[in-house]
Amino acid sequence: MKLKINRTGLLLSGFVIIIVFFFLNRINDINKSEFSSGIVIGVKEWSNKMFPEDFEEAPIVQFFYNNQEIIFVAQRNVKYENGEKVKVIFKQSSPDTAKIYSFVGYWLVPIILCLVPLILFSALVLTFIGKLDFMVFSFKGFKLYKNPDKKNALSKRSK
Repeated sequence: MKLKINRTGLLLSGFVIIIVFFFLNRINDINKSEFSSGIVIGVKEWSNKMFPEDFEEAPIVQFFYNNQEIIFVAQRNVKYENGEKVKVIFKQSSPDTAKIYSFVGYWLVPIILCLVPLILFSALVLTFIGKLDFMVFSFKGFKLYKNPDKKNALSKRSK
């Protein structure tokens, strides 16, 4: 069995594989985690020594698990008010590594990190595979075929 695929198809299939891997990883993480309700009890601030007006802050969240109080510092630069209730996700084995279950608190950083392989994969494909080139995948491996029409057009011009 052979599969012939052009550059666009290779890019799209690579994107699909990376995105599916990302979501399967997140879903697996969610399935192995516990959820709880937490409350913001304060804000931790970090200041920049060179630029004192430039500072970061992160909410301090408290929740209870197995009758034990857990306090953690959440994602930086996420705005929550004192007393605000938040949904918390954590692993049973390490509840002290909990995160606020929100887009910014749980999904944003992995999405940004997922962009790195997408950009690298795109750069490799767009650099080494021409618009009209194609690859053939089989059980024996794969082979890149450069556009034969391009070579024929060049040889006709030189005559």
